[in-house]
Amino acid sequence: MLQLDLAEPTAIANREFDVVFANLTGGMLARFAGTLAAFVAAGGVLITSGVTLDEDAMVTAALTSAGLALTRRETEREWVGATWTRGS
Repeated sequence: MLQLDLAEPTAIANREFDVVFANLTGGMLARFAGTLAAFVAAGGVLITSGVTLDEDAMVTAALTSAGLALTRRETEREWVGATWTRGS
């Protein structure tokens, strides 16, 4: 497992991964949607958590605009977890 500080994304620039996990606030996921999507390999998966129901639409719009497709969404009380894929 490799841990990335989004403040230093150049530490692993030009690398792609089959699975990326991001437990961030909705605001952070939306802000870094392009950076996170770039780390997902073609056919790979991004798993997101830490999103509230109020932030969900913003995160969905940002990650969709970054080229990811929502494949699964789960809610528990006010929290949303989701799985996104990047096309091949």
